[in-house]
Amino acid sequence: MTKYVTHEGEDITVTYSSEGCMTDLGVPRSPVWWTPTDIEVETLYILDEEQDFYKLSPKVQNSILSLVDDFFSDSDWE
Repeated sequence: MTKYVTHEGEDITVTYSSEGCMTDLGVPRSPVWWTPTDIEVETLYILDEEQDFYKLSPKVQNSILSLVDDFFSDSDWE
C-alpha cells in the first residue's frame, strides 16, 4: 500500500511516497504499526517552481529526503 505525506515549508513543498511495511515487536500480541520504507520524492517545488528531484546533486537530494525524518512520524503518512 503506497502512502503519501507532504511537507509545506516557506520556500519548499515536497510530496513523498512510500510502500512501507507492517512492523511489530516480534512477540505475541505485540502492537502492529506501519513503517515507511523506500521513500521517494513524488513532487518538489522550490519557490513555487517545480523541480526535477533527480537532476539535483546527491547532497541536495539527501537533504530533501532527510526532511521527511525531521518533520513526520510513521503515523503522519496517509
